[in-house]
Amino acid sequence: MLPIIREKITDGVFINSININRFKTNRLSVTMLVPLKSDTAAYFTLLPAMLTRSCEFLPDFSSLSRYLDMQYGADLYSQTKKMGDNLALTISLSFLKDKYTMGGEQISKKLSELLCKLIFEPLLEGEAFSKTDLEIEKAHLLDSISAEYNEKRSYSIKRMIENMCRNEVFGISHYGSYESVEKTTPKDMFNAWQYALKSARFEIMSIGDEEAVEMIINAFSSRFKNMVRTPIICDTELLYDVTNVKEIVEESNVSQSKLVMGFRTPFGEPENTYPIRLATDILGGNTTSKFFVNIREKQSLCYYCTARFYKVKGILVVDSGVETCNVERTKNEVIKNIELMKSGDISDYEINSAKLSISNHFKTVGDSTLGLEAWFLNQLMCKQMLSPEEACERINNVTKDEIINAVNNIQLDTVFVLKGN
Repeated sequence: MLPIIREKITDGVFINSININRFKTNRLSVTMLVPLKSDTAAYFTLLPAMLTRSCEFLPDFSSLSRYLDMQYGADLYSQTKKMGDNLALTISLSFLKDKYTMGGEQISKKLSELLCKLIFEPLLEGEAFSKTDLEIEKAHLLDSISAEYNEKRSYSIKRMIENMCRNEVFGISHYGSYESVEKTTPKDMFNAWQYALKSARFEIMSIGDEEAVEMIINAFSSRFKNMVRTPIICDTELLYDVTNVKEIVEESNVSQSKLVMGFRTPFGEPENTYPIRLATDILGGNTTSKFFVNIREKQSLCYYCTARFYKVKGILVVDSGVETCNVERTKNEVIKNIELMKSGDISDYEINSAKLSISNHFKTVGDSTLGLEAWFLNQLMCKQMLSPEEACERINNVTKDEIINAVNNIQLDTVFVLKGN
């Protein structure tokens, strides 16, 4: 079992350390949690990419890359993703442990200080970020937004969520709109950076050597020491009642139509989500699932039919690729299989297969420092702190009655069809 040690530096700033000797590398990440809003989403999506281009210490992308190469090829990453009604802006460094360096260099200290410089000392032009760097990152983000439409499966899921949560924060794209990205200015980026420093919730994570943690604490404590902060509260709105089912159809020049169905549940974190997660897997999580066996294999109604559970928001999503003529039949079969589960039509084989599948997934978390970072960040967002081993135990203790009860509490909210013409 991997214990995580959590320390508070100041208001809204926490260091989480996992001491593990399995790997030859350490991983250090800083995640800034900010509220998801339509008018600022583009700024915050761009911010991690801007912060990892340069800083006052290394004033261009080339010098930063050379510096990382000199630290035994350390890798620098950045990403922004939606976590409930919040955005998680993450900057990560992966680097060789000090004890494996040729001359005993303290890479951990150097890179802890570098990460501080990237976040607290970006390259500025007055009270604005570099216009040249911003135009490069805007072009990358606009390409990503344009490319979304080309991946029809993920596009359809995104459009279903937008329609299902059209009056909720969760329905906002973490990219922001194409137009908002185009209009973003260097001054906007400066304001977003200032807001993040003063109001974001900081989750700093160290995975690897225990010796590196003290250096990280010292580096970040000095930066936050005299800073006045008003950190946000990271909550997510959970809605359960459904007044009417929304049905949306879009046409596209595709040969394979996409059917996506969104269901509301009352099981958002930190509630006990293990029964509904098992129910989701039994419905459409693996090759023994009801959707795979009954809809795909026995009736050949679709190319795929899967289910996934968004635990932070408490939404169950079913998506499938079908021939246009089979859209309605597939939708009815999905509902039929859910109704069968509600009446108790679940075999011990299905339950055991789902438990084994989810447990195996949990056990692979510890195969990489990236997996551990993602796991514990999700645990922190969900106001829990379970290790993968503890989560496996919770899953394996779920009873059939609990699964049936969970399924009886889901309600169809939205049906989205991307129809081939």
